[in-house]
Amino acid sequence: MNRRPVRVLVIEELTACSDTWPGAAETMKEEAAAMVIAVLQDLAQIAGCQPLVLLCVESATQLIRDGKLPASSEVQQNHGSTCQWMSAAGVFAESVDYVLLIAPESDGILVQRLAQLAEPPWAHVCVLNCDGKLAELFADKHLTALWLQEHGLPGIPSFVADDHGYATVISTKRAAAAKAGASDSGQASTLGLSNSVVVMKPRDGAGCDRITICDGEFSELLDASRRDAFADGMWLVQPFVDGTFLSAAMIGRGEEAPPLVLPAGEQIIQAGTKTPVYCGGRIPAAAEIVAAVNSILQQIAECLPVFRGWLGVDLVATRSFSGEMTIRVVELNPRLCTSYVGYRRAVGISVADWIPNLATRTRFHADVNSTAFLANGDEVRVQGGESETGTADC
Repeated sequence: MNRRPVRVLVIEELTACSDTWPGAAETMKEEAAAMVIAVLQDLAQIAGCQPLVLLCVESATQLIRDGKLPASSEVQQNHGSTCQWMSAAGVFAESVDYVLLIAPESDGILVQRLAQLAEPPWAHVCVLNCDGKLAELFADKHLTALWLQEHGLPGIPSFVADDHGYATVISTKRAAAAKAGASDSGQASTLGLSNSVVVMKPRDGAGCDRITICDGEFSELLDASRRDAFADGMWLVQPFVDGTFLSAAMIGRGEEAPPLVLPAGEQIIQAGTKTPVYCGGRIPAAAEIVAAVNSILQQIAECLPVFRGWLGVDLVATRSFSGEMTIRVVELNPRLCTSYVGYRRAVGISVADWIPNLATRTRFHADVNSTAFLANGDEVRVQGGESETGTADC
């Protein structure tokens, strides 16, 4: 007797929601679509798997017109919000075996959607994401910083500010573009921490969302926060770190096996202005950096509870005057991001690697294919077919 296909549903918040897709920036649409297409292509290669995807009418029309969806993908069209559709999914939800949710941490969206998947009609489904508690922890950059400190992991000094504190910090700023490139940011500390340039970011932000780089004496601001000048709020203040920005990831496979640790890649971030811009990346980073980051990732993995799904780790590498390299963890991202598209090319990662009973990989080899990609996941090539990010226009 033939067994029915394993049905795996992909829900990406932006492409699934008619309320937000039409007015979203084109760059956001490109990045969201790139992730959806990559995951569906992976699922289409798995024998006995039926890929399903929730798309709003507008995104479905565009992706189908452009011929980007695998022919085997079953499209469920949504006319409203993702939240409403998931609540009313009923019989359809009962036919789904696995769900991979792709959503931002901002405004609590990721945590809210995961909470929905823990309730009827979805409670029987295996969710290919970190559970709600872990997502809630790492969706909050302040809680993440405390978690890193608690477990003796190398983070970045920080404090929390409310809107008043935010206004106080940015009121002292001058031309951040000149300051970010000044020698002070690199020489204020042998560990790459600047005391005179600070980073303001929302505690629940995703990517470069609402991040501001500005002038400000971090030690003085920290003292002010300790004197209760800044109440608890939704902004995180940190010293600017002048170094090589990195991205890595690990894949949790539940009780079946330990997490898979992926090699670190370099993030291409334009940080010379008050608002940083993510321009893409390249995988792998330099061998020395990959080795140092792997050590940190193994420490993180040992501190984590059992989890499933993609966990991104942003880091920064700096060098002291003596040449010693220091790796600091910037944040942990409990969600799939566009770097997944690059990792597919570099190490051949597939969604199958974290689906129970389908995953066969036990580790990644150190020798990986070099790949470079733009923010939307598109590969960057130069003559001869080699990947190159130097031509990327940020």
